[in-house]
Amino acid sequence: MLGLLGAKCAVLRFVVLVLVVLSASIWWFLLDARAPGEAANLFDVDVYRLLIEDDEDLPTAVRVELVGQDSAPRFAGEAGGGFSQWPLYYTAFQIVSPITTTVIGGAVDDLTAVEISQSPNASFDAEAYARLSASYRTADQIYITHEHVDHVMAITRAKAPEAFADKLRLTTAQIEALPRFAPPGQDLARVLKELTPFDITDPTRIAPGVVVAPAAGHSPGSLVFFVRRNDGAEYLFIGDIVWLMTNIENLSTRPRLLQYMFFSPPEDRETVLAQVRALHDLAKAEPGLTIVADHDGGHIDGLIEAGLLEAQFE
Repeated sequence: MLGLLGAKCAVLRFVVLVLVVLSASIWWFLLDARAPGEAANLFDVDVYRLLIEDDEDLPTAVRVELVGQDSAPRFAGEAGGGFSQWPLYYTAFQIVSPITTTVIGGAVDDLTAVEISQSPNASFDAEAYARLSASYRTADQIYITHEHVDHVMAITRAKAPEAFADKLRLTTAQIEALPRFAPPGQDLARVLKELTPFDITDPTRIAPGVVVAPAAGHSPGSLVFFVRRNDGAEYLFIGDIVWLMTNIENLSTRPRLLQYMFFSPPEDRETVLAQVRALHDLAKAEPGLTIVADHDGGHIDGLIEAGLLEAQFE
């Protein structure tokens, strides 16, 4: 009898241990995504404003091109966010002033849109992609927020990248990542391999009313862009620091599991969480500042409706 009781206790201890390990794993991989209680001022808009305080010919239009649309469960964008679907957009932006046009983003091509689709209702807009590609030929400068598959394809898979390569302003980390995104079965175009890096260590004015600043974390080459429109509206384009604006509101980020599934190399989670805290504090301190996350379709739709973004490139 004692032996049987001991065996049952051993089984119970094993079951408890399994449950503890399972619970810890679920917490670690899916739920642990809380930003710290405080962080440094990582996005100093006062510095950005000083860099453009004397600028004339400020941007008259800030445009967005919706190259692809999809949807994903909210928990994929925000740990613990539930199972409801959120609209996921693949975007690029065009900043137009009287003297300079800046394009930010490379979005997806048709093949990539299919490869990374998350739902049956995923779509690719060939006309939007054509407008994005055409904008490179007329732009004065072209940037990307970071070097991931859904932000570079209009560059790496362009049919004639030599037509705009001299306008590309990519960092060393961004350039080094490009060969991974070459057309299937082909090598990256030589002109893209030989780009001169645009490396920055501090916020830098790149056009009237436009500042770029390094923001490594989500990727080594991540950048943010501050823009002031001629009517005084101000923007901070943050790429993929967050996928959902509720990340900033709720001080949370993506589940850790996604880092291992989709990001190569994995993002610097500690840095991203500090950036989320900094953005949360910034949003409270600067309620008039429009923060733009590349993929939050619902938020982008709201900005278009409010006139803060214009749909389609000119």
